[in-house]
Amino acid sequence: MAQIARFASVACAYVVCFWLSVTGLPSVSAGLGYAGTDYASLLFLPHGIRVIAAWLYGWRSILYLAPPSYATHFWRLDGEFISWAVFLMPFVGMACVAATFAVVARLGADLRLRPGYLAPWKDVLLVGALASVVNAVGTNLLAQNSIETALFYLWGDVLGMIMVFVGLMLT
Repeated sequence: MAQIARFASVACAYVVCFWLSVTGLPSVSAGLGYAGTDYASLLFLPHGIRVIAAWLYGWRSILYLAPPSYATHFWRLDGEFISWAVFLMPFVGMACVAATFAVVARLGADLRLRPGYLAPWKDVLLVGALASVVNAVGTNLLAQNSIETALFYLWGDVLGMIMVFVGLMLT
């Protein structure tokens, strides 16, 4: 029952943040006048959900994030041809955060939630920002986007993550 509650919480948070990012917040093309991408949000809030899920649940976060990530990703494609690169992009977005937490733990700074330890939120943000770099490089290599587009994805992930953390701290 706890697994279902975790999945429902993560999935709902991801979908709500995604909806806010694509409908309520400006895209890069609308905000900065860059026509290279219509998908990069200036504040991509779901990255914050990916970071929190990976911090709380480690590799299991991928199982909680996969259904909402793929559902929202394919919803945006609007009937476009789905290549292997396009199919792998949501997985890279989910896996890079869990992998970054695992690598940082291997390097001696295990920030993942465990009994008796609560990581400083600033450190969790730093790991999330590092995961944003990995995500921007990985997904934009798959999509063969320009450097500018990769930077816009990075920018949106980091700012969106910060906004999610600020929102959670204020509530």
